[in-house]
Amino acid sequence: MKSLLKIVTTITTTTVLLLLSFSHVSAETAYIIDNIRVGLRDAPEGNADKIIVMDSGTKLEIIGSKNGYNQVKTESGREGWVSAVYLQNEPTAALQLQLKEVEFNQQLQILKEELDKFQDQNEQIQNLNLKLEGIISQLREDNHNLTLEMDDIKSKGIFTSEYRLPIILVTFVLFILVGFIAGYSLYHQKVTKRFGGLNV
Repeated sequence: MKSLLKIVTTITTTTVLLLLSFSHVSAETAYIIDNIRVGLRDAPEGNADKIIVMDSGTKLEIIGSKNGYNQVKTESGREGWVSAVYLQNEPTAALQLQLKEVEFNQQLQILKEELDKFQDQNEQIQNLNLKLEGIISQLREDNHNLTLEMDDIKSKGIFTSEYRLPIILVTFVLFILVGFIAGYSLYHQKVTKRFGGLNV
């Protein structure tokens, strides 16, 4: 007998908990309609005392209904009754506009941050480009001077074996540098295309 009573008690408790859980999950969200202020009353009657007055667009959670009134809870936790005719399922037009404006401002801020990053990267690329232009200018000058020296050596007839190795080494180094510069130029062009064709 005690065992049967324990089983019945357990089943009853479980059923009550499930019902409470279901009623909480099925709670709806509603909003006060446009261009109106509505009283939150302490009973589902038109002459019941007002707890607070709520503005248009106020977000409420519907937790029950009776006699054409909805029992609601505000975001601050206050509970009361509101006539169902003053509620709608969607936010008011003014509230939707505010939400869109907030969303727009958030997206605008993200775009500004991305633009700042892009401008920083662009500035770094421009600085690097200036340095490379300086290196290229110096290499051209060195190459010109080397050409003059080689012409001078040839004209004096002293292009002997003792000068060949240094000249070959210098020429080899110059070719490597020119290859590096050409490679970077290609990389720079790819970076420029990646940034929408902006000449950096």
